[in-house]
Amino acid sequence: MLSYRSFRLVAVLVLFILLAAPLHGQSVTISPSYPGVKVGASVQLTAKVTGLSSSSVNWAVNGIAGGNTTVGTISQTGLYTAPAAVPPQALVTATSTVNTSLKEIGRASCRERV
Repeated sequence: MLSYRSFRLVAVLVLFILLAAPLHGQSVTISPSYPGVKVGASVQLTAKVTGLSSSSVNWAVNGIAGGNTTVGTISQTGLYTAPAAVPPQALVTATSTVNTSLKEIGRASCRERV
C-alpha cells in the first residue's frame, strides 16, 4: 500500500507527464500557404485540422478576425479577398476552435492588376 507521501509523488509525476507531453498528431495547415492574388480579387484557402474532434477554424488577417478593407477580408469558409490597394503585408491565420494554441499562418501575396 502506498503511503500518502508516495501517493502524492506519483500523482505529481503523472500530472507532470500529462501536462508536459507534446500534442502528437495535432495540427492546422493552410493550403495554399502563400497564395498570390491581385488587388480586389479573391482566392479560396482551406484549413486542414488533424488530430482533433473538430475541423472548425477561425480565420483572421493580420490578427483581425475576418480582416478589414485595408489588409483584406476572409470569410469563415476561407475566401480571402484582397483589398483595393496592395497592403504592406497580409498574414492569414487559421486557428483551431477546439485548441486555440494550434494555428497556421500563411502570407497572401497581393499585387497590382496587370
